[in-house]
Amino acid sequence: MPRRRVLGILAGLGLFLSPVAFYRGEGTQAAARMRPVAAPQAAAVFAADPIAGSGSDGVRSVRAPSGPLVIATDRARLTVRDRPGANVTTVPARNPWEQPLSFPVIDRKVDPRGREWLRVLTGIRPNGASGWVPTDGVRASAVIDRIVVDLSARSLRRWHDGRLVDRFAVAVGAASSPTPAGRFFVWARLDASATGPYGTFVLGLSGFPGQTSGAPGDARLAIHGTDDPGDLGQAVSHGCVRVLNGQLLHLRDVAMGTLVTIRH
Repeated sequence: MPRRRVLGILAGLGLFLSPVAFYRGEGTQAAARMRPVAAPQAAAVFAADPIAGSGSDGVRSVRAPSGPLVIATDRARLTVRDRPGANVTTVPARNPWEQPLSFPVIDRKVDPRGREWLRVLTGIRPNGASGWVPTDGVRASAVIDRIVVDLSARSLRRWHDGRLVDRFAVAVGAASSPTPAGRFFVWARLDASATGPYGTFVLGLSGFPGQTSGAPGDARLAIHGTDDPGDLGQAVSHGCVRVLNGQLLHLRDVAMGTLVTIRH
């Protein structure tokens, strides 16, 4: 794809762009300087494919193990349903940087035919949108991290393998552009220019800022860096969560699909 078209897509999406930087004309350059970063992934706990003749519906039923999971697909889009066996829709299974998405499992059930379904966050509008996916045809991995952002305390905590390993003071959205509460997931992992508006590293989230933020229509929330210690503990951002650059290094190994809960 021509470089000009790539930059146009990134600028048009407004991904992670601070409205201030975007309106000052810095958005395209900032987006262009972002580079996707790979992270170690947990080993798959199951990977199932449809098998003809294995059951009354021609599909092998695979039961997902207990515990927190994310699912992924090798296809360009993930097929989901608003309830098991109901209307079908598809959602992108890759972000614009061609990073495969991992979708966190938030519920599960078995239908009357014995087929297990997993409810996943889909990363599309509105915030918190979810859909049901059968276990056959997807692969799943265990989740070892979770992140909680407390808006009142203006803090970020990270648990790894059940242990609290990091706690940072952060900046959150200003009163005019508040950080929305809800359940989100890590939707992108990007290195950024230290001279840009997003610090040295960005964990792009699946959620969208509120309408009052002034952000472009398809802008995404993010946990990103800042070199200004004065930001910490303040409500000054356009909806994103700002972490001091040096502390953000501790989050570089957080995997795609990690659940991020933002609460009041």
